Formats: sequence, C-alpha cells, structure tokens
Amino acid sequence: MADGQRKPLQTRRRPGMLRKAEVEPQRTLRDMETSDAIQVEARELTADLFREDEIGAVVRAHIRIENLLNKTIERMLPNPKHLKKLKLDYDGRVTLALALWVKEQFGPPFRALGNLRNKFAHDLNTSLTEEVVANLYESLSPSDKEQVQACFKRIKDENAETRHVQQFTDLAPPDQFKIIAISLWAVVRAALNGLMQA
Repeated sequence: MADGQRKPLQTRRRPGMLRKAEVEPQRTLRDMETSDAIQVEARELTADLFREDEIGAVVRAHIRIENLLNKTIERMLPNPKHLKKLKLDYDGRVTLALALWVKEQFGPPFRALGNLRNKFAHDLNTSLTEEVVANLYESLSPSDKEQVQACFKRIKDENAETRHVQQFTDLAPPDQFKIIAISLWAVVRAALNGLMQA
C-alpha cells in the first residue's frame, strides 16, 4: 500500500468488508478547539495507524503518545532543561506525568501501551490478538471506555461500510487497537492544548 493510504477497518466476522471506513482522531477531541497544527497531527496519526502493519501501528502510536507526554511534562516544569538529567524511561515519564497532571485513571492504559510496545520490540511472535487488545481495553477506566465506544459509534454511524458492525468487539483486534490508541492520544493532546492556552 502506498504511503498515506489507509488500510480498511476489518471485522473478525467478515474481514475486508470495511474498505473505506476512516477514523478521524480530531472527532475524539470533543470539547477541544483544534488548531490547524493539531488537525495535521491527528491526520498524521491516523495515516500512521492505517499505513502500518501491527508492529508499526503499535510503535508509532507509542512514539506519538510518548512525544506528547514529553511535551506536556516540559510545559509543566519551570526548568525543563533539567529533565534530561533524570534519564527517565517511558514508565518514569508516565509516573512523572501522574505526579504533575495526569489523572490516576490514565496510568494503567499508558503503562499497558508501553508494555505492548516492549512486547513488539522484543518478541517477533507478538501480534494484536483478541486477548492482547482486550487487556489494553480493560486497562481503561469506565469513562475512557465510554470515549472509545463513542468513537466507535461515530465511525460506525458515519460510514456506510461500518453500519453493519454491531459492537466494538466485532472489529478485528488491530482496528480496536487503532481506536484505543487514538483515544489515548486525544487525552494527552487535549491536556497539552489546555496548557498551551493557559
């Protein structure tokens, strides 16, 4: 598939039926004013997720979310130049974000995403199975699950190719992952946007 083209969403029951469905992350930023730059970021994330195979989607989603975590942490600190001296890994940055601004409910899914990225980085047999994606989904708080379900419903309702899909879990696990990743990205992007406007 050529750069920039999106792979279709797939259901477990009938793969390939959802040829033109698109996930637009800016729609998950419900109450947030989105600048042109944020909309470009959202389109780039979507393109990454749909262009890549499973390992690429997981790694790129992780990179984009970690990048936003880093930017947000730097905005929170009076002297961010000292942050590098701490030599924090991803889990350390999640912990720092929890200490500074992130609600406790986001710790488990951010850590689950980090663990999933590590599995893909160190085990060639890792894939986005039903169990793997269900574990990521279960790490979400009830309100975050509602956001994922709302995102799924919008995709389902706005695309003729997806209207027949009854439940989020009817999507293929890689497509469930894409929606969860976009929702996590939107949380961090909304926080960073709020800091930039403050």
